[in-house]
Parts: sequence; C-alpha cells; structure tokens
Amino acid sequence: MKCVRCGSEMKEVDRCCLKCGAINYKHPLNEKFAKEYALQSEIIKANPKLLKGNVKILYLLIFLLLTGIIIFLTIKFIG
Repeated sequence: MKCVRCGSEMKEVDRCCLKCGAINYKHPLNEKFAKEYALQSEIIKANPKLLKGNVKILYLLIFLLLTGIIIFLTIKFIG
C-alpha cells in the first residue's frame, strides 16, 4: 500500500509511514484515533468507511433543523 501523505510504499501492518510519519488509518489500532482526531481529508483518502457514521449524524441534524424551521413557520403563520 502507499502512504496517503508522501506516496512511499508501506506495509499494511505498519501503524504509520516510516518515511514521513503519517498515520495508517486502515490499521485496526488506529481506527478509533482516526474517528476522533484525524483530518477528514486524510480519513477519506485512507478509509472512507469510517465516515459513514458521521454522515448519518449530519443528516439527522439537518433533518431536525428543517423540522424545527417548519414547525416554527407553521406556528407563526397559522397560529
């Protein structure tokens, strides 16, 4: 596999790139770190599956915001 930062070859079992120090987000021990601290652009390049939970939360927040706006406008104009 190739490093997402510098492009050098690295092994799947390496937790980070030995050349530049970039974290291997596909490594099982680094997945929790990736979810909490990593830059979103690095996660997308390394392991897009980690973003699925964040996208679901974003959709939920947008839905709740739109629902609140609709309720507010309904009360304001009808009530």
